[in-house]
Amino acid sequence: MAALLRVCLTHGLLAWASQYDPHVPQKSPWFEGWYTRISETSSGQSIGLIIGHYPKTDRLKDAAAYLALIIDEGKGKVDVAEVNPTALKVLKRGKEIASDPDDTSEPDFEVSDGDGMVMMRQQGTKQRISMSFPSQGFRFEANLSDPVPWGSPGQGPEGWVGKLPLLALHWYVYSLGSRASFRLETPSGVVFGQGLAHQEKNWGESFPKAWTWGEGLQGTNKLAFAGGTVPLGPVSVPDAYLLGLRTSKLSWDFHPQDPAVYWVSNDACKGILNITALRPDRMLRLSVQASSEENGGLFKVQGPTMTGFKADSFESYRATITAEAYSGLLHDKLEEKIEFTQSAIEFGGEAWNCPSGPSARPAQLQARVLQAPARAQTKAGPRRVRRELRSLSALERDRVFSAMNIMKNTSTKEGQKTFGRLYVSYDDLVAQHLEAAAAKHCDEAHLGQAFATYHRAFTLRFEESLLSVDPSIGALPYWDYNVEARSEDPRKSEIWEWFGSSEGDSAQGFAVKDGRFGHWQVRAAQNISNLSSPYGLLRSPWNVNPSPFITRHPFSCGAQTHFQASFWELCMKAPSYLEWYACIDPTIHTWAHSFLGGVWDTERNVSRVECYLTNAVGIPAAWGSGCLQCNTNCSDPREAQRSCACRRSEELRCLADRVLAHKAPTYGDFADAWTSPNDPIFFFHHANVDRHLMTWQQKHKEKAPHFGFLQPSLPCKGHGLEDVVGAANPFEGALLGLEDDHLLTNADVLAADGLHSGPYTYDTLAPPKTSLRSQPRPWDWAQTKQSLTAAMASAIRHMSAK
Repeated sequence: MAALLRVCLTHGLLAWASQYDPHVPQKSPWFEGWYTRISETSSGQSIGLIIGHYPKTDRLKDAAAYLALIIDEGKGKVDVAEVNPTALKVLKRGKEIASDPDDTSEPDFEVSDGDGMVMMRQQGTKQRISMSFPSQGFRFEANLSDPVPWGSPGQGPEGWVGKLPLLALHWYVYSLGSRASFRLETPSGVVFGQGLAHQEKNWGESFPKAWTWGEGLQGTNKLAFAGGTVPLGPVSVPDAYLLGLRTSKLSWDFHPQDPAVYWVSNDACKGILNITALRPDRMLRLSVQASSEENGGLFKVQGPTMTGFKADSFESYRATITAEAYSGLLHDKLEEKIEFTQSAIEFGGEAWNCPSGPSARPAQLQARVLQAPARAQTKAGPRRVRRELRSLSALERDRVFSAMNIMKNTSTKEGQKTFGRLYVSYDDLVAQHLEAAAAKHCDEAHLGQAFATYHRAFTLRFEESLLSVDPSIGALPYWDYNVEARSEDPRKSEIWEWFGSSEGDSAQGFAVKDGRFGHWQVRAAQNISNLSSPYGLLRSPWNVNPSPFITRHPFSCGAQTHFQASFWELCMKAPSYLEWYACIDPTIHTWAHSFLGGVWDTERNVSRVECYLTNAVGIPAAWGSGCLQCNTNCSDPREAQRSCACRRSEELRCLADRVLAHKAPTYGDFADAWTSPNDPIFFFHHANVDRHLMTWQQKHKEKAPHFGFLQPSLPCKGHGLEDVVGAANPFEGALLGLEDDHLLTNADVLAADGLHSGPYTYDTLAPPKTSLRSQPRPWDWAQTKQSLTAAMASAIRHMSAK
């Protein structure tokens, strides 16, 4: 989304936007409306006023104008006096506004019906408003002053995107809390009072079919939000929200163009709305609770539609909105937690998703939810159970490692002749991972919501190949590094007896020469990938690591990485998939890569976070944009960081890239994100990350099957809900028991949650009475004989090589 908006934002648009004035109606809007709500009143009431109209009525079949006076005494039913006048007029200095106003003017306009029912006069920082319903016994008058603007003069919730001509709908907040004095006449008598007024306006040529809106005042704290599926030119942006929080400490805004990511959960039938807005350095979580009963404060008003005003919106002035503001790259520092009482909430259009009966979803959405899990139905038979490596016997582990050695030394073509069509060589898997990460449009496997679905499918493909070599393995084991995290010295774990030392030999370029995989070498990229390292190896194009062996370094940018087991439970509390991903990616996922792989030969020592952003995000991005120049024909290991070093381009367009680093460092294999499967521990680690996801899914099974996974392909194709996973080299449906010619989508893979569907589960999730031992495949002597023969042939080749 951010990239799209940057493309749209040309210098011409910026020049045009400088003449924009949000204070008064623009030329020939399809509709416009004003909303004022006075709360925190001395009389204990909440009072709302709605004024709306369509200047042109030739295409309307419903009401062209609407007035409403809302009076909430704080208990029982809410009084709503409303009428549809014939028309309203908008005047400036006594004349109807017919053209765009002077952009330097202060608010100066008047809205009236000509019959005395309504008059709203806005002049500078003062407003006078009156509304009368004589037949119903209601009359209201108020004077408003000292507005609290959203930001600097002319700045509203939309930010700069509001200047774009593509936007067909606008929301502007005049004041987050003006002083108000009022006189209210009702059939019960006359009340004089004071309070604080929220003042805003909508206008445009379109309106979403479903939207939610809310605002709250609590002393000096102020909150306002609005959003839904917003039309932007020929497309619609789902769950696009504008949010603002103002406290004595914070002044936070969230816009889709920041970019900000939103997760919305709406259960209007129960008066519940949850919104989480996420930016790289901050997160705002809103929890809204209101009654869904008339006696609890719910009332109905009219809203604008494409055919005129209709009674399609439900509101409450008795909502409680809890706002939690978090900062930091991990969004783990609670800045403030505020409870706004007597707040306003509106479920507009189809956002009021329970028109009849108890169902909280329209029928069409219900059908989609019920049908989706069927996409990844498990093949007949019990699910296999993945177990932790240390729970396996020595013989069981040996079978796993022996099968991996066969995969490392047997090509896909030859292996499929022996083990069947699900077999794939280990190096072909590394090449597949590289191809997905290096996709031209963007990384299809990382840095987006498809990270977990890609690696679930990728790990499953490895598991199926492993089992095709030796079915008695039963299931892929996982490595639970929480065991190491709780130990005094993670580098003394028994794990390294199997996978080789956690630190390579510095005298041999940090190569790992011990353990079950000490003989493994990084394959030459020729004939297996179009990309290679400067030394022609199957590593990232900028990784000048010259060693032909698996390498591990104890430091990343001069700093050691330490595991924090507490994040395992912390990330489990994430309310939606995207929040889960934002939590685990820099922690549960990345720590192991940094701890074991390492990054060295950096220009300076920096923190782990800066090291990650510079070398795992910035360097690949610079290479992808052509701003990192690498040698492609290196052979002398001594020249790795000299003549063979990858350096930033001096071109002006690459200036931003050079701010972070002038050259690329050396990466250990597990830290080289694009080819990290080179390290044999890769799949055991990612099975553990997948275990966390599957556990989270089962704790949040009410959100199945999509769990908040976004439909749009953001940041690029491959990361949308219905996108093919890793389309550069996709996964066949056979992995999940679907048709062979069906290419797995993110929705397919996400639905394989181990509860509703999917071919496997984990021992920590197994039913209470189920054995923790993996369910082996049916014994196949012919298959086993083939596996033993291949294992012997592999051993003979290694002996001959030595």
